[in-house]
Amino acid sequence: MAVELIEKFSARFISTGYTVYWADEEVDSKFFYQGEPNFIGLQTTSGNYWKCQGNYQECKPIELNSRYNSWDKPAKPLLRDTCCKNLARALCMADVDECLSATSHQCAENSFCVNTDYSYKCECLGGFEKTGDTCTDIDECQFVNPKPCSDHSQCLNAPGSYGCQCLTGFSEDSQGLCHDINECDVASPKACPDDNDCVNTVGSFKCQCTAGFRKDLTGNCQDINECDEAGLKPCPDNNNCVNTVGSFKCPCADGFREDTTGVCQDINECAVTNSKPCPDHSSCANTDGSYDCVCQDGFQKDKDGNCEDINECAASNPKPCPDHSSCVNTDGSYDCVCQDGFQKDKNGNCEDIDECAATNPKPCSDHRKCVNTDGSFNCQCLDGFENINGQCQGILFALRYPVTFGKNYLDV
Repeated sequence: MAVELIEKFSARFISTGYTVYWADEEVDSKFFYQGEPNFIGLQTTSGNYWKCQGNYQECKPIELNSRYNSWDKPAKPLLRDTCCKNLARALCMADVDECLSATSHQCAENSFCVNTDYSYKCECLGGFEKTGDTCTDIDECQFVNPKPCSDHSQCLNAPGSYGCQCLTGFSEDSQGLCHDINECDVASPKACPDDNDCVNTVGSFKCQCTAGFRKDLTGNCQDINECDEAGLKPCPDNNNCVNTVGSFKCPCADGFREDTTGVCQDINECAVTNSKPCPDHSSCANTDGSYDCVCQDGFQKDKDGNCEDINECAASNPKPCPDHSSCVNTDGSYDCVCQDGFQKDKNGNCEDIDECAATNPKPCSDHRKCVNTDGSFNCQCLDGFENINGQCQGILFALRYPVTFGKNYLDV
């Protein structure tokens, strides 16, 4: 077998003039020394035992059967050559690494070659395990204790390995741990539509109507008109309810204003001095949140809200004035003026004046007597006198001296 010897030198062999050779392990077994096949070292003519030096496998004895003339053949010897019978040469067999050549071993798929002393073995690659003569994939995702992946992730098996992928709604940090994604913090695009609040959940989120909104039949959030909600009184007394988008506000109602505590208090419009709230001939009466203008006595409101005078004298039932008086309308009232010949008594009625009771001046001239009448009086000639042309004359005198008198002296 023509296997070239690889020459190495041993310090001890060199010192004695010997050279140590290393041979390929595929040397035919007939070349091995049969007497001591497992003996370490080489038996020389002097009976010494030698051992290969350096980091090489220990020698096994080889018997060279043919002669070899080193002087004739200075090149490296071949196993088929010989050396002098009495000059032993140590041939150490070197290990061959079968794993260096794909044709030198027969390891199956998903395995790798491991060199051994004068042989090799096949080991499964990481992520595979022996099943007979083959290596099959280990499904790490089936492991329970410990789990192959962290929380909130899924295990994805692969040939000879596996991967960990964060579940939807989670992201991986630098240490490979999966943390919840707060979708509500993402500015664009927004997770929820307008009028919705985003509520983050573990691995997801939900959209719920913002306060002041509620879902309609189509699932959209619509504004709640709190001011029209049955059974709901959103604002206190003395406030108006004004609906806004998603809320409402409570301004003070007309006639009220907010005090320092935020409570709406009535405005006393009648106490305003810089502007009269009511027209002439009326009085201001404050009410809760407003005021009334009440026409004074003797006035009534016209169609424009102004107070106009009432003509009490135009009334017929009841008559405003007592008998024997005349009604005189005034601004906001009236007067009852007794007719001539009457005067008011303590009760305001018009009673007849007894003109005949007057003495200065006397109501009637001489020779007359005063006869009181209702509202007036008559002057009648005394007995023995006769009214001649308005004068009372004695009957004899009148016949003798007829005179025409003014009608002031006429009888009535």
